[in-house]
Amino acid sequence: MRKIEQLNNALINIRSERFQLAKREKALRSHRKFIGETLRGLSKAGDGWVASDSNYWVEGKGYVATLLRFGVAMRGLEGFKDQALKDVLEKFVDWDIVESRDYADYLNRDFIFAKRVDDGTWARVTVGAYVKSESETCRKVLKEVKTVVRNEEVFELVCD
Repeated sequence: MRKIEQLNNALINIRSERFQLAKREKALRSHRKFIGETLRGLSKAGDGWVASDSNYWVEGKGYVATLLRFGVAMRGLEGFKDQALKDVLEKFVDWDIVESRDYADYLNRDFIFAKRVDDGTWARVTVGAYVKSESETCRKVLKEVKTVVRNEEVFELVCD
């Protein structure tokens, strides 16, 4: 009986995955024009990418049926006032959600934009801006030193 349940569960999972893939494909096809416009907005930054996710959490908005995700990495910038970066960012500043996150260890700031495309679909653009390590305008500065103490369990395999 247990093996039959496992087989049935596997088949249910496959059906669900097939449904989700079809939903994602439909979102990509039905938003082709919007996707093209968004990718053109990223084209000055280099090769962008696009993906589609189903049932995605949008901060402050709850779950949405579909999220179109776009991204691009801009490397070797002199700083965050670089004109090429500004040109890309200005295309998205009027979107519903605009935020940034810093990753000092990597001399990186991610600029994140999100907007509602239609009732069940949101789009999110992430522009990863990476500054040169020898940049004259940006540098990694030690802010504080944290001491972290934690217990770690160590096991060994003992066989009789």
